[in-house]
Amino acid sequence: MARRTGNYDGQFRTIALTVIGGADLKETEHRENGVRFFPESGEGYYSVRSSNERKRIASLVRPGEDVLVLFSGIGAFPLVIAANSQAREIVGIEKNPDANCMRRKA
Repeated sequence: MARRTGNYDGQFRTIALTVIGGADLKETEHRENGVRFFPESGEGYYSVRSSNERKRIASLVRPGEDVLVLFSGIGAFPLVIAANSQAREIVGIEKNPDANCMRRKA
């Protein structure tokens, strides 16, 4: 279990966390819109509050369309779009080399 000890900050939009219980691990699981995420908490930008917006954007993607997601953080928008649209290709770009740590699990 971890607690936020700051706000999103810096060029990589990371957040300070302090482990307050259990093992000193920051990986967690989050399920949203048909996708299971396994983020390293605090390593890249991610807001659970944007869940409905990610689903709404995915619904706007037309079959065969190419999608580019700039400032993709940990990859939540690209993964939700992939799971909920018939896009031909989806590319997420993020400056933070540690951010794209999420992966989609079936």
